[in-house]
Amino acid sequence: SFAVSELSRFVSAPGQNHMQAVKHLLRYLYGTSELGLLYSKPKNSGLMDRLNVLWGFVDIDWAGCPDSRRSTSGYALMLNGAA
Repeated sequence: SFAVSELSRFVSAPGQNHMQAVKHLLRYLYGTSELGLLYSKPKNSGLMDRLNVLWGFVDIDWAGCPDSRRSTSGYALMLNGAA
């Protein structure tokens, strides 16, 4: 979704490099369409093998875009080891 968001900023006036990036993104999506997430419960019943463990990571880049000086943020949430 990050790549789509970045490319959508140039929808009104796309350049040649933007069109190449769109083609690259579409090839990636087509090539990974069979991939998915598998959620399963832990096999052991030890203290570290708890059911439904949720944790997350966040990263923020303040004014890091060279075109607009806007900030970019992203996050990943993990449930039982799958993003």
